[in-house]
Amino acid sequence: MTDNTMQIPDAPHPMSPSSADEQMGSEETNGLEQMPGVTITAGANENKLENTNNSPDRNTQIKGITDKTSPISPMSNQENENGALESPGGRGSPITPNSPTPRHPIDATIQKMVPDMGYPTVGEYTFKWHIKSWRELSSKSEKEYGPKFTCAGYQWRLLCFPRGNSVDSLSLYLDFADKETMEEGWGVCAQFLLFVANPHDDSSVHAQYSSHRFDSTESDWGFTKFLPLAKLHQADPANGIPRPLIEDDQTVLMAYVRVIKDETGILWHSFKDYDSKKVTGYVGLKNQGATCYMNSLLQSLYLTNFFRKSVFQIPTENDEPSQSVALALQRVFYQLMTSDTPVGTLELTKSFGWDTIDAFMQHDVQEFNRVLQDNLEGKMKGTPAENAIAKLFVGKMKSYIKCVDVDYESSRTENYYDIQLNVKGCKTLEESFKEYCAEETMEGENKYMAEGFGLQDARKGVKFLDFPPVLHLQLKRFEYDIKKGTLVKINDRHEFPTEVDLSEFIEDGEEKKDMVYKLHGVLVHSGDLSGGHYCAFIKPEPEGKWLKFDDDRVIPVRETEATEDNFGGESGPNAMVPIRYPTPGMRGPATYKRFTNAYMLVYIRASALNEILAPVLPEDVPEHLPQRLEEERRREEERDREMRESHLYLKVHVTSDALMREHHAFDLAEFETKDNSSSYDSTPMFSRNNTPKPPPPTKSGCRTFRLRKAMTIREFREKMCEDLDIKDCNLWVMSARQNRTTRPDTLISAEDDNLKLSDVREKHLAHNRSDLKLYVEDTSMAVRLDGERPTDSKEAKDSLFLVFLKHYDPAKMEITIIGHTYVKKTETAPDIVPFILHQMEWSANTPLRLFEEIRPTMIEEIKHKMTFENAEIVNGDIIAFQRDLSPEELESMPNPTRAVPDYYDWLLYKVSVTFKPRPNSRDFKAIQNKENQSPAGVNGDGEFVIELSKRMQYDAVAEKVAAELKVDPLKIRFSMEGTGPRMIKRKTEVSLLEMLNAGYIQSSPAVLYYETLEVPITELDYKKFLTVNFLGPTLKDERTVEVFANKTGTVSEIQEALVQKLKHEASGDKPNGQPLIGSRGASQIRVWAVTSHKIDKEFSADYPIANIQDYSTLYAEEIPPEEDEMEKGDFVVGCIHFSKALINAHSAPFRFVIKHGERFEQTKRRLQTRLGLPDKEFAKIKFTVVPHVPLSSKMRYLNDDDVLSDSIEEKNELLALDHPDRTIRSRSGGMEKAIKIFN
Repeated sequence: MTDNTMQIPDAPHPMSPSSADEQMGSEETNGLEQMPGVTITAGANENKLENTNNSPDRNTQIKGITDKTSPISPMSNQENENGALESPGGRGSPITPNSPTPRHPIDATIQKMVPDMGYPTVGEYTFKWHIKSWRELSSKSEKEYGPKFTCAGYQWRLLCFPRGNSVDSLSLYLDFADKETMEEGWGVCAQFLLFVANPHDDSSVHAQYSSHRFDSTESDWGFTKFLPLAKLHQADPANGIPRPLIEDDQTVLMAYVRVIKDETGILWHSFKDYDSKKVTGYVGLKNQGATCYMNSLLQSLYLTNFFRKSVFQIPTENDEPSQSVALALQRVFYQLMTSDTPVGTLELTKSFGWDTIDAFMQHDVQEFNRVLQDNLEGKMKGTPAENAIAKLFVGKMKSYIKCVDVDYESSRTENYYDIQLNVKGCKTLEESFKEYCAEETMEGENKYMAEGFGLQDARKGVKFLDFPPVLHLQLKRFEYDIKKGTLVKINDRHEFPTEVDLSEFIEDGEEKKDMVYKLHGVLVHSGDLSGGHYCAFIKPEPEGKWLKFDDDRVIPVRETEATEDNFGGESGPNAMVPIRYPTPGMRGPATYKRFTNAYMLVYIRASALNEILAPVLPEDVPEHLPQRLEEERRREEERDREMRESHLYLKVHVTSDALMREHHAFDLAEFETKDNSSSYDSTPMFSRNNTPKPPPPTKSGCRTFRLRKAMTIREFREKMCEDLDIKDCNLWVMSARQNRTTRPDTLISAEDDNLKLSDVREKHLAHNRSDLKLYVEDTSMAVRLDGERPTDSKEAKDSLFLVFLKHYDPAKMEITIIGHTYVKKTETAPDIVPFILHQMEWSANTPLRLFEEIRPTMIEEIKHKMTFENAEIVNGDIIAFQRDLSPEELESMPNPTRAVPDYYDWLLYKVSVTFKPRPNSRDFKAIQNKENQSPAGVNGDGEFVIELSKRMQYDAVAEKVAAELKVDPLKIRFSMEGTGPRMIKRKTEVSLLEMLNAGYIQSSPAVLYYETLEVPITELDYKKFLTVNFLGPTLKDERTVEVFANKTGTVSEIQEALVQKLKHEASGDKPNGQPLIGSRGASQIRVWAVTSHKIDKEFSADYPIANIQDYSTLYAEEIPPEEDEMEKGDFVVGCIHFSKALINAHSAPFRFVIKHGERFEQTKRRLQTRLGLPDKEFAKIKFTVVPHVPLSSKMRYLNDDDVLSDSIEEKNELLALDHPDRTIRSRSGGMEKAIKIFN
């Protein structure tokens, strides 16, 4: 049996249970015959025990019902002749909180504790089990099933643990007794109350409530801790229990069961092994981290079938999914059509150019929709899908101003893709449309300046000329709260219908006749501004059912769940809604606030419904899509097959003398790639017919094979000889030493030829899960120092050591393995010299230095008189040698690695550093503007790579970089990050390792950013480095200028420095061919600080530089001549940029001249010139007037006939430009990227 667990309203399904039969067996007893102390009131009793964990979140308990004075209820329960309580009309209306007040205490309990959840009732029943000997019951049995009773055509029974189900409490459950006769996939939903009551007084009662879906996995449900055992025998008047629940050794157990109709088939479903495709015919989309907002919109677009067909019409045969938005979207749509499991969107977001951070950042759905559709519109041009988006989603509206007393009207027609409707202050969708179209009266001080008529009373408003076939309505659930100073979510109740006639909001014409729209989709947000979850309710077919698309799960829902449940309602009488699963101790109606509500509605014109939702047929899908996905599926199956068979294979890393010669670093070979990846030949080395496979890829000195574990040593030896073209070979097992080197350790004898590779690994390696590493020795090269071959006798082998020889050439800075030999324990270093000289073909009197390579940090010179045994030489050791150079030879060598230890030290600390120009530095901008020619070795992006030692100090690194750039080393500065403030301070003792801020091993590419300075870095201690954003004649001419000024100086120094840098620049170097500055002198330069994209402070020339805050962003411009030419009544105002809400300020603020009496139509022409925008971009900007400190979130946008000098206050208000932000901006205290799609 399973314990009842409360479910929150948005997730009405219980936790998966565990079976108590596993703990206590399934022994059954017959209560009729074996429980003489129990009065039974129904038929035969079958017992089955299942375990549960009590979860107080899903149960409700009431201790005592004492209401005895209520009038008689028509639903009052009566005992039948068998002693069971029945509800008259067992399939009639349920007892609800709105039923007449009952007289019977049991009915009162039911009415108080069982909520009306809005589901149709199939049947209800109240059952009573009178136990006349509790002592005998609890002593005889650990568990006992009560008699069966029938409710709604199903048989039920109580299950009782008198001594508790592994707890010190009475455990009581409701069991579905018909489970053995039900068909596969059955489920019955019920609300129920379980009672314990005094046998003589029904007002002394303890009850608990739950609701549950009874099915094959959870066929019982109830309460493990129904009531502590000690309280059964005690009265508790304070809690409404005047008499003990067990009195005279008797008690009554009761159950009220209400079976409700499961209209969707998934009510309270646990969703264990749930199959969306099987239940609904649709599959969901996987969430990458925070892409639920994207998933909900994609499902809406996918199920707008006409749109899906249009996307399929975009030619993508030659595209790559990761670089083509159209192809990636086609793939997602096709997989949604054909897949049986949730579909991933990783390829799609990769095609957007997004990284992992973008996948964990929620964006605005409206903005994402517009950016995606803009991208697709470009891809559709010149294809059969051209204008499909405009045909589906684009409508027309007219903004107008009409005079009251004269015949004059000014209007502007524009297209729209969606409509933003207010929620706050509007109770219904109709009210929102009426507010949107409401006329505003312009009178008094706000009269309209009509051309040719002067100031006139007028009415201003908006009329829709046409609604598109698919209407996207954006409900403004997020608004700026003036008191809180941030965006907040509006959870107010806002009702929307499933069918709406919009004809009253459209201007008279033919289009007015066809304005009935059907609700197709509801996109929902749960939570608040700081976080939440998105899902979509969609009706895919005109006459179909509603479905909920919640990331990877699709479930059927009732229409009310798609509509009424998403109206919202945070305040007022509709804000609080019933909780379906009250918490313990609640005595009144339990409620919660609605934080789940609709934020986007999709309506489809009724007359176009069949065309837009017409099924997408296989022939609508591009032929190459199924072919691509089939090939991907085949490759995936091959990978799966390899994974399934991986237990039959092992990796074998092989090295030989020939392979070792390719290795010029530590040890004998590189057995793992530097990134520790597992790249290797994924197929067996030899085919089934024993023909050689192509050689697998090699690492330094090593080849890696994937071989069957059952391959014998003899087979492996033969094939290796064939592969390496040698006659015979010895196989040595290589082991990892404690000093982290890997050397040959044990020779595999001929006696082991029949061993399998897996047996060899288990026999010779301590960790038998490790990869097998083998050294293949060519027996023809196996010689002692005297030129003789080593014998096979054990005694000879015990007296010989296998050693490898490495030659270091200091002139080339290269070390190479030349081969191996066998040395005797008693031989010394001088004994090996002739062998080396012979191998190197050097003269007999060539002086040598010998070193033992123990580990990278331990290279020791070998003493000549010490035997190899005393020198602790063992199998697999490495002896490195070099010619002993004369002082003259050493002096002539330019590099510092003149001996083996020096070279190994170099190898240990060597790092390839990529140097890049710091973004926004003058080097970076000069490269972007192609103002300089890169020196040799430096690519066109200003990047270059130098191999350095991590032990090098700052000045030495600067000299290397300066040599590449051909500049003064003292005029180079480094930083750890490209855009951050983490400049590396020049200190003579700081090392490159510290500059890189890396550990012992650098796992990622080493990068340093550089910039060239105008002054030596030694002068920076008493100068302040300032970055100034200089605005040219247009705002598009913005340029970053770096200025060095004395820390004790004034702003006049900044002005002078800007003039010196900019006044002589050639116009051809500028983006628009115009100089950024004239020749009017430093006094005409205006410098100001900006905070949060608003002008914070304008500096006078004598303002101290030391007082300029480091966090301020500095802007400067040459004062426009327009300000010098101002006439009476003209004045200057500040201008800001924002997107949708003032909290979303962005871009560079600026100052602008307002001319007295000028119509805004003329003002806009001057603004367009100042902004430097083409007509298409400028047309997207809306203008409004806002106070410096906003007091209201409501804004009135300006029209062409407005006179700005009459509408704005010079000192208290700003001109605000509303248009999308395409830069990084701040929102809600964090940094969020504006949505961009790059491909």
